[in-house]
Amino acid sequence: MRSSFWAVAGRALGIVILFASSAALAERIETYNPDPAVRREARLAFHMQVLRDAGIEPTAAGVRACLQAFPIEPAGGQEWRGQVEALIVQLGDPSWQVREAATAKLLQLSDVPADMLRDAASSGDLEIAARAQHIMQARQAGVSSMEDALQRQLAAALAVIELQQIEGLADPILRVLPVLAEPYLFEAGCRALAATANDDDAETLRPWLSGRRAAERLTAAMVLASRGPEQLREVWSPLLQDPDETVRLAAARALVQTGDRAALPVLVALLNSADARVWVQSNGLLNAVSGNNAMMKIWRNANPRVHESIRENLVQTWGVWLMGEPPLVPEPRWGIDLNAFAAIVRLQSSGFNAGNRTDVWVNGRHLVGGGGDMKLKRGLALLAFDGDELVLANSYDTFASADDTAAFVQAIAALPEGTLVVVAARDDAATNFTPEGQAALNSVGGRIVLNDGNNVMVRAAYYCIGRKGLQPGQAIERIDPAGGPLLFPPSP
Repeated sequence: MRSSFWAVAGRALGIVILFASSAALAERIETYNPDPAVRREARLAFHMQVLRDAGIEPTAAGVRACLQAFPIEPAGGQEWRGQVEALIVQLGDPSWQVREAATAKLLQLSDVPADMLRDAASSGDLEIAARAQHIMQARQAGVSSMEDALQRQLAAALAVIELQQIEGLADPILRVLPVLAEPYLFEAGCRALAATANDDDAETLRPWLSGRRAAERLTAAMVLASRGPEQLREVWSPLLQDPDETVRLAAARALVQTGDRAALPVLVALLNSADARVWVQSNGLLNAVSGNNAMMKIWRNANPRVHESIRENLVQTWGVWLMGEPPLVPEPRWGIDLNAFAAIVRLQSSGFNAGNRTDVWVNGRHLVGGGGDMKLKRGLALLAFDGDELVLANSYDTFASADDTAAFVQAIAALPEGTLVVVAARDDAATNFTPEGQAALNSVGGRIVLNDGNNVMVRAAYYCIGRKGLQPGQAIERIDPAGGPLLFPPSP
């Protein structure tokens, strides 16, 4: 028999996952329904169909086979990693020709470990960091259909394990979990592990607390800490000093929500992180426990010097606050605020005359565009998130049909207050966009007018990152009447 704590461990995991990622990011639920049971059944049906489409039976035997078939090492194993590492070093070579050749090679290779590129992107060598970031973005935009298919299948298998509470699959999950670089897949694995594991499985993870990879330490901590408040402090407190800042952030997030003040200096220190997602999340947690709102509109201005100035002010503000031994909010709200959400969004929007391509990634998952979960041929894409759970993904051809605009209006009207949304245009979204459509955009913080009857933003690039209930103008929103392409985060 499994211990009862495993029945709630999946819910506990959600509060300590970095960047507020979610296994639900792997799915596409077309219609929002406020009943959690209905949404759960929709999730399960979707993932089971993904497996069937791939020729995999959504049974215990089928998902086990899927997990066992997932490649856990790139071709060539450690030798291959050594070759990739040599190319990464060459990204910082004094010779421009060598740097260019290494960049081209890393773009051409069929398999480059994502963790190695991520480490390189945070290198102290600015040349290596800049080139690694470029390579990551280019490879993500052009991810191979085979890799994408394998990740879809794995995400579906893990979701089926979680939702059906299939027991006895801890071993195959533990086989793949340490190598899952994408945050949404990593959390899906943790949730599935919580659903399937027993006490003995949990104890086998204890050595992972001192594992080589940050992912191993995070996995062990999240599962072991789910066993109760005493275990939570025992597991997470030492990890406040972990060498990896993402582990420190996860530890601080878990502990600060129990009122543990030892996590506060760690959060303030993480404001100095070079990774915007880390320091934005740290600031959001400080906002929650303090009751203050020092979160600035960091994504409004594309000038990196302005961003750095804002961050310096935040470090100073929170440092002074911490020295004052301030009281903490008794019951802080842990929802994702708009700017923290924006830190895990990446998109491009373009009109017909400027590339005619729109892609949206959230927390590394390609949700809209070629190779993504949803295709957008023309009009507007709408993604909606209930906290950190994807609840709506749909497209509306607002060029061709006012009826599609009406469906867009109805979809936004059905969303509860506080729902986070991403809206992005492709080709032409304005020709049949109505005043009611504009009012719907206004209800999520938009202010830019796409079509007022006189001025029609034909074939414009446009995006809006907002939240239901914001006032017009409070969303993160841009438009280019020339068609773009518009990028988010904006290019310097």
